[in-house]
Amino acid sequence: DEIKSQGYSLLNEYSDRQLPFIKNYLIDLFINISLGSEFGDGLKLTKKWKKTMKVFFNKKENEILNIEVYSIVNEINSLITDGFKIVIVEDIKDSNMVLYFGEKEEFAFKFAIPISNLLDNSGFVSVNINNKREIQNGVVFIDSKRTTLNDQKHLLREELTQGLGLLNDILYHKESIFYHEHNPVINYSNYDKEIIRLLYHPKIIPGMDSLQVRNTLKTILGV
Repeated sequence: DEIKSQGYSLLNEYSDRQLPFIKNYLIDLFINISLGSEFGDGLKLTKKWKKTMKVFFNKKENEILNIEVYSIVNEINSLITDGFKIVIVEDIKDSNMVLYFGEKEEFAFKFAIPISNLLDNSGFVSVNINNKREIQNGVVFIDSKRTTLNDQKHLLREELTQGLGLLNDILYHKESIFYHEHNPVINYSNYDKEIIRLLYHPKIIPGMDSLQVRNTLKTILGV
C-alpha cells in the first residue's frame, strides 16, 4: 500500500480515485495555513514548537472550560508524532503559553499587546519565534465578557491550535477551525486534524519554505 509504505495513513478512508485529489488538496491547504499568519511577520516559512508547550490558564473555576482545555490538549497530543507535547501547569511562572480569559483592556495592559490588535477580535494569539523559526512562548486571549460559553469554547480551540504554528485563516471550509468568518465550530474537521498531524510530523521542520514543504508532504503522503 502506497501510503502505508510512507507510514502515514489518512484518518478518513477515501476511494482510490479520490485519494490523489484529497492528498494534493491537503498539501495546498497546509501551505496556506502554515506559511504566513493573520498578523504576519512577512516570512512565509514553517514555524512549530520543538519543546514542550506548558499551558497555564486563568479560568480553572469554570468547570466546562476546564474540561474543554484538557480535552483540546489531549486531542492535539494524540495527533502528534514528532515528540512534541502539551502539558497543563498550575503556576503561570512554569508556563510558556498563557490562556487568558478576561477583558480586552486588562489583557492588553497585562501582556503589553497593542489594543488595536484586539478591537475586532474576541480571540487573539501571539507567539514569539526564534531565528530557527521555533516557537518559544505565546499568549492566547479570549474575551470572556462579550461572548457566550460556546463562543469561548470555539475561540479556545481556534487560538490554541493557531498557537501551534498554524497562524493563517482561510476563507473557505466553514466547518474548519481556521475559517476566517465567525462560525463557532467547537470540533476539528477531518482536514484540521490532518493539518495538525502534518505540521507535527518528524519530517516537517521549522524554517521550511513552500517548495520544501510541498516536496516533503508529497513524500509523506506518497503522491
